[in-house]
Amino acid sequence: MEDFHSAEDYTELGIEAQEEGDYEAAKTYFEQALAMNIQELGKDSSLLPIDYSNLATALLGLGDAEEAQSLLERAIAINGKHFSKGHPTFADLYGNLALALHDLGDYDEAKRLLETTIAIEEKHFGKDYPNLATSYNSLALVLQNLGDYKKAQSLLKKAIAINEKHFGTDDPKVATNYENLAMVLSDIGNHKQAKTLIEKAIAINEAYFEDDHPTVLNNYANLATILGDLGEDKEARDILQRVIAIEEESLGLDHPDLATNYSNLATILQNLGELDKAKSLLLRTIAIEEAHFGTDHPTLATSYGNLAAVFIDLTNYDQAQVFLRKAIAIEEEHSDDDESDLAVSYFKLASLLEVSDKHDEAYSFLMKAAAIKEADFEKDNEALTGIYTVLAEVLESMGKSDEAKAYLQKVSFLSRSKK
Repeated sequence: MEDFHSAEDYTELGIEAQEEGDYEAAKTYFEQALAMNIQELGKDSSLLPIDYSNLATALLGLGDAEEAQSLLERAIAINGKHFSKGHPTFADLYGNLALALHDLGDYDEAKRLLETTIAIEEKHFGKDYPNLATSYNSLALVLQNLGDYKKAQSLLKKAIAINEKHFGTDDPKVATNYENLAMVLSDIGNHKQAKTLIEKAIAINEAYFEDDHPTVLNNYANLATILGDLGEDKEARDILQRVIAIEEESLGLDHPDLATNYSNLATILQNLGELDKAKSLLLRTIAIEEAHFGTDHPTLATSYGNLAAVFIDLTNYDQAQVFLRKAIAIEEEHSDDDESDLAVSYFKLASLLEVSDKHDEAYSFLMKAAAIKEADFEKDNEALTGIYTVLAEVLESMGKSDEAKAYLQKVSFLSRSKK
């Protein structure tokens, strides 16, 4: 590597490499800048938190959220020796640490940090500050994972307004907001509007970046997910296969972004009836996620649940039960206030147990699912209808006809209340 003599030179090169999507080169440059500044300024210099933060963002791009977290916590500790906790210099550090925690599945702590970041930025810079758009965007991603789609939408619309005002309507920052809003809309079933927004994001980013840039690839991967939701499985499959081929070449075979796309492709292949290929991809997904995040990360609950669904389609109910139990163990640990996914997993496992004539255990899981859905009756009485229907069948199998009839009466009442 050419000797550029100053830490500032290496930092600039790192920023350029990161903007081009070359996170490995960015990491190398940022490491050099950090080493030079430690040597010249000392290990507790007030300038070092910026170097640690830069290096952490490159590591996040490489999928190493744990090391990024460690560096950012070190940066915050150093910063605390020089500035009070509400100082503006903490905003970026908290924001980047929140991104690392988001990737590690600690959504509640990520939310807390981002709310602190936003409070600092609004206090010191006003509500039109460009960096606020980034913070709003990041908090929206966390809220999306926590199931608060309404607030996520609101924040993304604020971010779009700020970025369009400062950078125009065709800037990649706006494209990022469009993309994230598209995925929130997709999560709440508004797939057509989501497709329109993701296509706008792609049009903007393709004007700025090469076709194999990570930002463009991510856009297409998300478009494929939306197309799958719209039933356009073959087009979604073709897009994801192209994205994966490029990412395997550029990222290596064990990057978390690949795991996400393997999982999404597996879902498409499952829909197309290619179950063995779907199973193989999900096993690769799980291997990557376990290696990067450990065995209790919330993302793994989704992957275990998806693999269980494939095993159900393959009529391998024993293996489906194994992976549903793994998913439930994680969801029980991380569910907090939102237990909707947990209720679904309880219901799926109970249905499998009933098929296997394990009526008592099926009944136990159905009662757990019912308790969750009864607490949220107004939002999802259709799910509760399904649970009560299966409960009636299980109780009949257990010889408890009177209790079964009581649940069928509840089903009748819920059906009438929907009309």
